[in-house]
Amino acid sequence: MQNSANSLWNPNLIPDLLQKQVLVANVGDSKAFICSGKLAKELTEDHNADRLDERARVEASGGKFTFYTNYVPLLNGHFPMTRAIGDVTLKSVGIIATPEVTDWLNLTSKDEFLVVASDGIFESLSTKKFVSFYMKQRTIQI
Repeated sequence: MQNSANSLWNPNLIPDLLQKQVLVANVGDSKAFICSGKLAKELTEDHNADRLDERARVEASGGKFTFYTNYVPLLNGHFPMTRAIGDVTLKSVGIIATPEVTDWLNLTSKDEFLVVASDGIFESLSTKKFVSFYMKQRTIQI
């Protein structure tokens, strides 16, 4: 695993690297994944109404979703997530700040880097395209 200079930081994701292990706590739609060569293992799952468990939890609290073609359903017509930090006004309709926490993942010598990034990157790039882009940039700099 390379040093943390190759990681992107987002406050909604908290990676804990300890003795060649990683643990991630996630709230919202930021992502974390480990890259080994051209393969990426996702460590997080977005918190939005596309997830039936998240949608059911919010709807049970009184939240209502608006569905648009080719877009994540929006809570109360404007909010795309089912978990968030600081959105107190939406707490009454099911938004929570409780993170999902991964199990400890043992890192191996094949794991090259950890990506921790905001949803903004992934609105235009898939995980696969991001890894491809990063690998090309890394090759250019070597």
